Amino acid sequence: MKFRELLSGIIFLCAAFSGRAQEFTRLDWNVLHIDSVMPYYTEVVPLPDDYAAYEYSVSVRYPELRALNATEVERLSALVTELPENPEVKTQVGISRKRGYLDISFIPVVFREGRYYKILSCEISISRKRKTIQTRITPVKPVTERYAASSVLSQGRWVKIRVSKDGVYMLTASDLKKMGFNDPSKVKLYGYGGHLQNEVISADTDYDDLTEIPLYSGKNGLLFYGRGPVSWARLSTGFYAHTVNNYSTHGYYFLTEGDSPMSFETAEEYTGAVSHTVSTFMEQVLYERDEYAWFSGGRRLFDSYDYYNGNTQTYQLATPGAVSDRAEASLRVVFTAASNTRTYVEPEVNGSAKTSFSIGTLSTYTKAALAERTYDVQGQIQGDQMSVKLTTTKGNHARLDFLELNYTRKLEVNESFLDFRNEHTASTGFTLSNPSGRNLSVWRLGDSLHPTVQMKGNSNGTDYYFQDDFSSGHYVAVDVDATFPKPEYVEVVANQNLHAVDSLIDMVIIVPQSGKLTAQAERLAESHRQIDGLKVLVVRADQIYNEFSSGTPDATAYRRFMKMLYDRADTPEKAPRYLLLFGDAAWDNRMLSTAWKGTNPEDYLLCYESDDSFSDIYCYVMEDYFGLLDDGEGTSLLKEKVDLGVGRFPVTTEQAARNLVDKTINYMENREAGAWKNLIVMLGDDGDNNLHMSSAEIVAEDIEKNNPEYDLRRIYWDSYPRETSATGHTYPEVRKLLLEQINDGTLIMNYTGHGSPYVLSHESVFLLNDCMTFTSTKVPLWVTAACDIMPFDTRTENIGENMILNPSAGALAFYGTTRTVYADDNKYMHRYFTHYVLGRDDNGQRYRLGDAVRLSKVSLLTPGDMGSDETQNKLHYALLGDPALQIGTAEYRVVLDSINGKSVSSNDGTFASLSAGSLTRISGHIEDQNGARVPSFTGSVTAKVYDSDQEIVCRNNAGASEAFKYRSREKVLFSGTDSVRNGTFSMLFPVPLDINYSDRSGRMVFYALSADRKEEANGYDERFFVGGTGTELLTDTVGPSIQVWLNDVEHPQGVKVNATPLFRASLKDESGINTTGNGIGHDLELIVDDNPATSYNLNAYYVNEFGDFQEGTVTFMIPQLSAGKHTLKFRAWDTMNNGSIVEYEIEVDPGLSPRISRLYATQNPARTTTNFVFCYDRPGETCDFTIEVMDFAGRKLWQHTAQGVSGDGIYSIPWNLTAGGGARLGTGVYLYRAVITSSDGVKSESATNKIIIIGNK
Repeated sequence: MKFRELLSGIIFLCAAFSGRAQEFTRLDWNVLHIDSVMPYYTEVVPLPDDYAAYEYSVSVRYPELRALNATEVERLSALVTELPENPEVKTQVGISRKRGYLDISFIPVVFREGRYYKILSCEISISRKRKTIQTRITPVKPVTERYAASSVLSQGRWVKIRVSKDGVYMLTASDLKKMGFNDPSKVKLYGYGGHLQNEVISADTDYDDLTEIPLYSGKNGLLFYGRGPVSWARLSTGFYAHTVNNYSTHGYYFLTEGDSPMSFETAEEYTGAVSHTVSTFMEQVLYERDEYAWFSGGRRLFDSYDYYNGNTQTYQLATPGAVSDRAEASLRVVFTAASNTRTYVEPEVNGSAKTSFSIGTLSTYTKAALAERTYDVQGQIQGDQMSVKLTTTKGNHARLDFLELNYTRKLEVNESFLDFRNEHTASTGFTLSNPSGRNLSVWRLGDSLHPTVQMKGNSNGTDYYFQDDFSSGHYVAVDVDATFPKPEYVEVVANQNLHAVDSLIDMVIIVPQSGKLTAQAERLAESHRQIDGLKVLVVRADQIYNEFSSGTPDATAYRRFMKMLYDRADTPEKAPRYLLLFGDAAWDNRMLSTAWKGTNPEDYLLCYESDDSFSDIYCYVMEDYFGLLDDGEGTSLLKEKVDLGVGRFPVTTEQAARNLVDKTINYMENREAGAWKNLIVMLGDDGDNNLHMSSAEIVAEDIEKNNPEYDLRRIYWDSYPRETSATGHTYPEVRKLLLEQINDGTLIMNYTGHGSPYVLSHESVFLLNDCMTFTSTKVPLWVTAACDIMPFDTRTENIGENMILNPSAGALAFYGTTRTVYADDNKYMHRYFTHYVLGRDDNGQRYRLGDAVRLSKVSLLTPGDMGSDETQNKLHYALLGDPALQIGTAEYRVVLDSINGKSVSSNDGTFASLSAGSLTRISGHIEDQNGARVPSFTGSVTAKVYDSDQEIVCRNNAGASEAFKYRSREKVLFSGTDSVRNGTFSMLFPVPLDINYSDRSGRMVFYALSADRKEEANGYDERFFVGGTGTELLTDTVGPSIQVWLNDVEHPQGVKVNATPLFRASLKDESGINTTGNGIGHDLELIVDDNPATSYNLNAYYVNEFGDFQEGTVTFMIPQLSAGKHTLKFRAWDTMNNGSIVEYEIEVDPGLSPRISRLYATQNPARTTTNFVFCYDRPGETCDFTIEVMDFAGRKLWQHTAQGVSGDGIYSIPWNLTAGGGARLGTGVYLYRAVITSSDGVKSESATNKIIIIGNK
């Protein structure tokens, strides 16, 4: 991980624009403060609708000042050397979701008369003046003129064709008949080919739907000019530079049949005087072979030849018609190298040496370096070919990027066609030499605003002359009697009409062209429609290309489609909010490199890659690109405000898609609801002078301040013992806690520290191989502020993708980084994202994941109290998961009313208290966000009671300048569940002897779930003390009674089990069970083979029986045991510190078959659907579940195998009463048979039952 100096720490406010010049603003110095960073005051001011016509200026007037104290002066002096007498105000106009905003920021400290002063209040004066005509933005077209109401593809028969490069192509009658067109005179051509689309989006000048192109009736067929994937643009030098479409190797067009095909119109003849008469033009030659990648990322590819194998290569560039006498010519050499020493490149052009240049060396975060030189080769082109020889430093790995030659060429038609450009902006006459007397037609090629037309000219046999006043026109002279290459047939295209879709869409889901994932995307879309009321559109990528990029794969097509929907919405609220890219991505979108060659691009979606293709830091894959939808965006990607929340499902197979959709829908339907959804876990790496723990703690404190209703657990590496061996340092206890917590479930797993695709932290606390081992369906959102956790666009297997692709467990969604990132900038992103993902909008509605992604990145563009970032660092963050998903759905609040009958909200100046050894009764109610009680809420409430907080002093394992300290509530006094009836609850629990006796504030955290699992509530209270001693329970001197099961075997003495058996213990004691974890030996503990390394603290696995603090259960999956005999000891304590212990000897048999203890169908007789339910003895283990349905003759009618896991040993498979071919089974009696296959391939004995089907229609 890289580090950058801290940028700023400031306050974020918002104010209305009108009347600001008359308002005084008071600065809150409880929020603004001078410590390790400079303070900034910030406002984000909404602007009027006509903001684009004005320029804005801001000044600070009439400041009320107060001198800084000595401590503040000392801190300030370490941050800055001088400050002005008046604040220097920074302003920027930004656009976000159609609205203009004025971002204002300044340092609220000035230096006057030799002293520093803080500004307490001031007038922030905003003025505006109308822009001049030159700088004013041209009024935009109405939406109805920007976009066609219906696509031309909506009707008729269409065939897609493609071309590989720019040039004239021919469609013969026989070829058209093969494509299904019987009358060539009615064939029509549409499209605009394969040039890379302009990334600066402008709906007024970009192509919209497919446009018709005229076909020229030549001697041998219909002719047209086709555009391939390479385009050229004129530079200020007069030479041209090329751009390769990094998404496609071809340009695409469409053929159809209809009346009145577009014919070539003749341009209006220019008869005026010409400023220039030309007989030459600037020609371009390109040598480029896109075959090799130095780095897995970026859009550039390089030549396959490595100069390490021979340090000299010669390239021949064809230069037909070159003018050699002092004519302008330029050669651009772009070269790359990967070496620890500088690489020198020595060019020769036609034997003449050119000035050498060097390429830089490798660094920690770069895989190669690039350098280029442009040489004046005027007068050095002789004949029809140029020889370019390149010699490099011996022994260095080096590769050519490309050679780009511009040379002056005669306007001489010696081939079937010649295309050329007008180098002048004024009227020009063109004299073309036609030595062979070809039958020429000259076309001026069209663009999005101008059609292709035929020029009117004169021929005298060997010369052809025409003139034109069209600025910088592109022309092609065509021998219409010649033969030409033919375009390649691709496919028949079904009718489609994205231009006519309902523009009031909340979310768009794009699926790959292959269609393999469409059904699963539709399942997810339908769930959002039914559960969330969202309007969701599922569309294939190729359909978008067809209407928005001429059928040519181009990432900007996704963006242009989304912009059409965005522009058609007349308010920001009606505009699309979310985009889900339902398919994996490849950094090599064309799949030309060795890593991707042979992969089917139709199974993938495109991704937007940076031009930098060398650096871990500066190379990026940018998902936000698809959400830049305001006019003109695409100019400054680091500073523009994204308008959509974008997420991606990195899937390529139907099964992977089904698994991820199942996981998402299960969460949306709240099938695994429980108190785990109220827990947030903060993970902090050690090292770097406590930087990561410090950053994690800032986020933790933000949560405690802004969202205290959540239960917060800290796992900071340096709080635990570190072990050292020959292979390095490890934190075995941290690793164990982390893996256990993942299986227990948590709302958010939040990590700050070092990372890579295959490991979290240098101590290998979490490994790539762990990802697929998890079985708990209580899936969290993962948030990681670490390097390279999820480079989803690469072939590298990584933690982020593996966690989300775990079939039923792992992660619900993953927000992390795709490249190397900076630690301090991570902190800013981390804070904003956590703030929004737990926050609500102005209407009190919870933000969805996509909102959190969008708003955190927008907020980072304006200095705020959580930091700012205008670098590429924020672009490295992406969301793997559904952007329309809400994390945590508690819409109600749990409110504590009283403790032992004393109101917690009384105003008598006293607080209730919890005393050791006493029984405590708490009472409360459920209310909505407005404070109104909810008497209809009936269900359950879980309460967790904490002792007072403690200062935790870490161990300083990594040798920081001082040990890291933080405050946390580590001691749980009670955790239990009871009923909620008519919106109220009451709960009784014991207070254990093992308390802090601090007489300071404790904390209660609540989570409530309605009986139908559709409503949730959470809350907290700290209005009570913990201390003193009670007397109710002190007479108890007997330890808990313990009853133990392994898998489903009670009292498992001598029993044979699998290698990972499920341990369950039922505990009972009149004083309740002690789970405080105070570190003095009163823990629930399972000890395997008397070995401390295989001893497990099970406090967190204990759950009280519903409404009864005296009874509870421990459930724990024992980690992998070796074959053979083992001893198990389980020890438990009650709250009065009385202990009990049980001991068993067991035998592990890895070949033991799974056992089905019960098999049944939920609906039997069944009429439309049923579920086959397996009860089995391998809970927590991933197994294959197979069900077969047969008639009484033994004929197999339906079979299904599902891979899954269940924490309680109950698994179900749904069936819609159809046979394998889809036909519904008739009324009758059938057999069904079940088999379970364990993770190590051992099958169970089959179980068989009958099912009756009635009236299945």
